[in-house]
Amino acid sequence: MKRILSIFAFFILIIQAQAQERYLLIIGPDTLSITADRQYIFLTSDGRELPIELRKQRIQTYESRVSKFQYPSDVDVSVTDLGEGVQQVNVLTADGTGFFIQEFSNTQPGDIINLMMAELTKENIQRGYQAVEETFEKILRDGKLLLGRKRTLTYGGNVETYTVASFGAQNRGILLVMVNNNSGNVKETQDLIQLLLETLEVK
Repeated sequence: MKRILSIFAFFILIIQAQAQERYLLIIGPDTLSITADRQYIFLTSDGRELPIELRKQRIQTYESRVSKFQYPSDVDVSVTDLGEGVQQVNVLTADGTGFFIQEFSNTQPGDIINLMMAELTKENIQRGYQAVEETFEKILRDGKLLLGRKRTLTYGGNVETYTVASFGAQNRGILLVMVNNNSGNVKETQDLIQLLLETLEVK
């Protein structure tokens, strides 16, 4: 269980650079190195010019045996096996905000909401941040109810919000953690979390 809780440090601290992906387009004997969303001109063997463009889908879908949701394609997604039947899906913006979902395949995660919230926020509270906490509820598109806590931390002009919620049934379920602050791209993170909450399904 300590391993499950300590993973929040990985989520909070990691900031990954957004690299521009390149692809190889093979047309007969010819190979072109191209970038998504940019137009190229391909010269055919008979002298014709053909415009070529590779378009990346703006919205991607993540799906596992436990959950399903959509996310913007320009956001990093990684999956980590935490052991003990728990898998964590990290969905981060460039400044490290966003959310992660812990998927439980053999237990219900509701009992660790308060413990996870305490681990996420204790260091900032020790630094002097003021905390205001409220109940969080969200009915998902499949009718399931997420229940949890939302804690807002303030210090001077800094504002950070942490939401921890869960759904569990028949010894399986998810623990959802959402993190945002006012020091990065607030709208990008808000849009990311909104898309998650609009499309999230728990199987």
